[in-house]
Amino acid sequence: MSLKNFSSSSLHNLGLDGARESKEQLTSASTADSRSPQDFVQYLQEIVKPAEVEVGKLHKLRVLLRNESIIWIDAFIQQGGLSGLLELLESVLKIEWRYVAD
Repeated sequence: MSLKNFSSSSLHNLGLDGARESKEQLTSASTADSRSPQDFVQYLQEIVKPAEVEVGKLHKLRVLLRNESIIWIDAFIQQGGLSGLLELLESVLKIEWRYVAD
Protein backbone atom coordinates (compact mmCIF):
# COMPACT_ATOMS: atom_id res chain seq x y z
CA MET A 1 0.00 0.00 0.00
CA SER A 2 1.38 3.40 -0.90
CA LEU A 3 1.11 6.65 1.01
CA LYS A 4 -1.39 7.89 -1.61
CA ASN A 5 -4.05 5.66 -0.03
CA PHE A 6 -3.78 7.34 3.37
CA SER A 7 -5.78 10.39 4.32
CA SER A 8 -3.97 13.46 5.60
CA SER A 9 -5.21 12.74 9.14
CA SER A 10 -3.79 9.21 8.91
CA LEU A 11 -0.46 10.58 7.77
CA HIS A 12 -0.50 13.07 10.62
CA ASN A 13 -1.22 10.30 13.13
CA LEU A 14 1.71 8.32 11.74
CA GLY A 15 3.96 11.36 11.86
CA LEU A 16 4.44 11.32 8.08
CA ASP A 17 2.86 14.63 7.18
CA GLY A 18 5.92 16.67 8.10
CA ALA A 19 4.13 18.29 11.04
CA ARG A 20 6.36 19.15 13.96
CA GLU A 21 5.55 20.21 17.47
CA SER A 22 6.69 23.66 18.41
CA LYS A 23 9.60 24.17 20.77
CA GLU A 24 7.15 25.42 23.41
CA GLN A 25 5.09 22.22 23.18
CA LEU A 26 8.20 20.08 23.55
CA THR A 27 9.40 22.10 26.53
CA SER A 28 6.07 22.06 28.34
CA ALA A 29 5.53 18.36 27.67
CA SER A 30 9.02 17.39 28.74
CA THR A 31 8.97 19.40 31.96
CA ALA A 32 5.72 17.73 33.01
CA ASP A 33 6.92 14.24 32.10
CA SER A 34 9.49 12.45 34.28
CA ARG A 35 10.49 10.47 31.20
CA SER A 36 11.53 13.54 29.25
CA PRO A 37 14.54 13.51 26.95
CA GLN A 38 16.19 16.15 29.16
CA ASP A 39 16.00 13.88 32.20
CA PHE A 40 17.87 11.10 30.42
CA VAL A 41 20.42 13.44 28.84
CA GLN A 42 21.12 14.98 32.24
CA TYR A 43 21.47 11.50 33.76
CA LEU A 44 23.95 10.45 31.06
CA GLN A 45 25.98 13.62 31.61
CA GLU A 46 26.15 13.03 35.37
CA ILE A 47 27.64 9.54 35.09
CA VAL A 48 31.31 9.70 36.07
CA LYS A 49 32.07 5.98 36.21
CA PRO A 50 30.34 3.21 34.28
CA ALA A 51 29.98 1.27 37.54
CA GLU A 52 27.57 4.00 38.73
CA VAL A 53 25.09 3.30 35.91
CA GLU A 54 21.63 2.21 36.98
CA VAL A 55 20.75 -0.72 34.73
CA GLY A 56 17.04 -0.12 35.23
CA LYS A 57 17.34 3.46 34.03
CA LEU A 58 19.21 2.39 30.88
CA HIS A 59 16.61 -0.29 30.27
CA LYS A 60 13.88 2.35 30.54
CA LEU A 61 15.80 4.54 28.07
CA ARG A 62 16.07 1.61 25.65
CA VAL A 63 12.33 1.04 25.82
CA LEU A 64 11.62 4.73 25.29
CA LEU A 65 13.96 4.94 22.29
CA ARG A 66 12.12 2.02 20.72
CA ASN A 67 8.58 3.14 21.51
CA GLU A 68 8.43 6.92 21.87
CA SER A 69 7.53 9.30 19.08
CA ILE A 70 10.05 10.56 16.57
CA ILE A 71 9.72 14.00 18.19
CA TRP A 72 10.83 12.59 21.57
CA ILE A 73 13.79 10.80 19.98
CA ASP A 74 14.74 13.89 17.97
CA ALA A 75 14.69 15.99 21.14
CA PHE A 76 16.86 13.39 22.90
CA ILE A 77 19.43 13.50 20.08
CA GLN A 78 19.36 17.31 19.74
CA GLN A 79 20.01 17.72 23.48
CA GLY A 80 23.10 15.50 23.35
CA GLY A 81 21.63 12.15 24.35
CA LEU A 82 23.23 10.17 21.54
CA SER A 83 26.69 11.57 22.27
CA GLY A 84 26.13 10.81 25.97
CA LEU A 85 25.29 7.19 25.14
CA LEU A 86 28.34 6.88 22.90
CA GLU A 87 30.61 8.30 25.61
CA LEU A 88 29.18 5.80 28.11
CA LEU A 89 29.73 2.96 25.65
CA GLU A 90 33.33 4.05 25.06
CA SER A 91 34.05 4.16 28.78
CA VAL A 92 32.55 0.68 29.23
CA LEU A 93 34.66 -0.61 26.32
CA LYS A 94 37.78 0.85 27.88
CA ILE A 95 37.11 -1.10 31.06
CA GLU A 96 35.90 -4.36 29.54
CA TRP A 97 38.22 -4.69 26.57
CA ARG A 98 41.04 -2.31 27.43
CA TYR A 99 39.88 -0.45 24.33
CA VAL A 100 41.90 2.57 23.24
CA ALA A 101 40.13 5.09 21.00
CA ASP A 102 42.10 6.46 18.08
